[in-house]
Amino acid sequence: SATKLLAYFFGITAIAVSYTLDFRIFFPLSLIWLAGILYPYRLFEYVSKIPGSKDLVLAAGWTFACALIPVFWFREALNGLTLSCIAFIFLLSFIRSVLLSISQNYNDMIVGKENLYKAIGEAKTHSLLIFSSLLSHVFFAFCSLAGARGGFKIAMLVSLLYYSSLVALLR
Repeated sequence: SATKLLAYFFGITAIAVSYTLDFRIFFPLSLIWLAGILYPYRLFEYVSKIPGSKDLVLAAGWTFACALIPVFWFREALNGLTLSCIAFIFLLSFIRSVLLSISQNYNDMIVGKENLYKAIGEAKTHSLLIFSSLLSHVFFAFCSLAGARGGFKIAMLVSLLYYSSLVALLR
């Protein structure tokens, strides 16, 4: 399909650009991209049988793209602030993935059992979303107190309020 071809094209383009930038970005990006391509196939069959694995893998991929690549690029130290910001981004990515899964379920789209919502049910999923949202508030507070820069702190706050509002409206 055209969508699949575009995904491959832009994936290869991202890998080519990362190769020109830095090997520390190229190597992990290549591994993540390859894992993403192979995820639906037999090689990763054991992972796809884990309830919620789709949501966790998507959150890990977004965390890598949005947090770890910039850490590698700017050569940031992996201190408490950096790790807390990475955890914050993972939680928001996880919440996003689960909310999209719920939305797909409500729209009668085909969603596999590796989807957390299908695997553990509505009540437990909602509880997990509330817990993840509260935990993301804790990481935001830590990042703010530990010295996150102004623009980044504002972006974190807007993201936090957006996803927390979606979780609150879900019920």
